[in-house]
Amino acid sequence: MIPSFNCQRWILLFGDVVLILLATQLSPWIRTGRPFNVFDVYTGASTFTLLLYLVMLYIFDMYNIGRAFRSADTALRIAVAVGVAGIFSAFLFYSLPSWKYGRGILIIQILLVWGFLTGWRWVYSWIFSITVGKKDAGSCAGSCGTSINKERNGVTS
Repeated sequence: MIPSFNCQRWILLFGDVVLILLATQLSPWIRTGRPFNVFDVYTGASTFTLLLYLVMLYIFDMYNIGRAFRSADTALRIAVAVGVAGIFSAFLFYSLPSWKYGRGILIIQILLVWGFLTGWRWVYSWIFSITVGKKDAGSCAGSCGTSINKERNGVTS
């Protein structure tokens, strides 16, 4: 059986992937006013930015499910992670012209990714604060935690 914290982390990651892909698809549509499949035109660039955003989110501790996601600190960390990923992406895109996004598309993508991921962290935090209660101290702290839990509940051995 997969422990709940791993399941929650996978849900968080899956939501991030879906929202980054959505932002990547919407960016050129917003910029140009006409829909087209960005993954046909910018396959390498789209894949690279997706992976880079995920790596930066990991580096900035956005997959630590023990952290409070409904805070200004979370929005700031996501902004910095997305900004750093955007800078690396821009550098690479202009080094490899075949992967080049337009500046407007890249800026819109960065803003959408930040907004989507910040909102997703708030929703995620709200969902799991309702459906997942606090764990007993004994369930993950070994014999010491079990003893504390028994004392707290008035159970004597």
